[in-house]
Amino acid sequence: MQIPELERSKMVDVSRKLSTNAIDGMINPSEILSMYELSPGQFNLSVPANDLWFQIVQGFHAGKSAKAGYQIDAIARLVGTVASELQGNHHSANMKLELEMHVGQK
Repeated sequence: MQIPELERSKMVDVSRKLSTNAIDGMINPSEILSMYELSPGQFNLSVPANDLWFQIVQGFHAGKSAKAGYQIDAIARLVGTVASELQGNHHSANMKLELEMHVGQK
């Protein structure tokens, strides 16, 4: 079964939600990257949060992390990780569910 790609507009939506939730939950993007064996040096950390999270989403989608996989599966893992770091933030949990339903994994 081929893993579906995520449309660019959806990547933008996901990255914005991740950015908002990460800021609200005081989540350091570098910590999330290290969970997936990615070096923060692979990303431009000096950009605004929305841009940084878009870079991260694009990187996960492209398969930069062997641990996360690639395309929509990797994005779902990223969202799940951020959601579990937020512990109970319903926006990230809903976003994860939406992605899983898009992939057909529930």
